[in-house]
Amino acid sequence: MAILLPLVAATGIMLQGWATIYFPGDASGTGSNLACVGAARRILGRTTLRASDFVIATRGKRRPFACGQRVRITNQRTGLSVYAWKLDTGPWSCYRGDRRITALKCPDTWHRRSLDDLTPAVAAAIRHNGYERVVVDAATGGF
Repeated sequence: MAILLPLVAATGIMLQGWATIYFPGDASGTGSNLACVGAARRILGRTTLRASDFVIATRGKRRPFACGQRVRITNQRTGLSVYAWKLDTGPWSCYRGDRRITALKCPDTWHRRSLDDLTPAVAAAIRHNGYERVVVDAATGGF
């Protein structure tokens, strides 16, 4: 199952894939500490995640979005978009059936279900249902 489809748009890189919702302390790997420490300190004034933050976590071999980059997230079902900051890495959950583990690399026969993690604030703004497709691209406006 492919979950990552990099596209090149007029504004730069665009990722299309499944997103989930994460929040401080959800055992997603980082707890409530953001991976992009310097950027988080500069943008939020702190390095801990809050559910009300407009923050996303992305991963991938090419890591198309740098720490601290502003991105636009669009829910493909609703068509709603919101701007957020890429201040974390992940999601790091691996699944096999109903079982879930957290790992940098999934073991054989395990797989990832999502490309992006959204905070509850981002998810609410685009009416994300918890597990559905989104498009993430480099922000050119907003804030």
